[in-house]
Amino acid sequence: MEVVEVVEVEEEVPKVVLPPAKKKFNRADYMFNQKSDETLVKYPGELDGKAFNIRYLENCVVYLYDHTSAINVDQCNNCTMIVGPVKGSIFVRDCTNCTIHVACSQFRCRDLLE
Repeated sequence: MEVVEVVEVEEEVPKVVLPPAKKKFNRADYMFNQKSDETLVKYPGELDGKAFNIRYLENCVVYLYDHTSAINVDQCNNCTMIVGPVKGSIFVRDCTNCTIHVACSQFRCRDLLE
């Protein structure tokens, strides 16, 4: 009878690298809502071409340094907005004494007061 020697070999197990988890969509990240006397900023990469809403602002300065697909601005008073490029339209409704600087395909407005 022949004796066989068993030798255990430790193999390195390859590591599995998973892709980073996608950030869960949070609607509040794509709007400025009910703010007063503030400077509001969205930096490049934060909007990533998605639609954005600006609503019920009072005496605010808004800077959107990212590109968007569309923007809605509703019921803002005494605000200044500097907006990055908008692929589609910006729709401004029911605003009073606002200044808006924007590059867009279409500018739509309704019921604006000076």
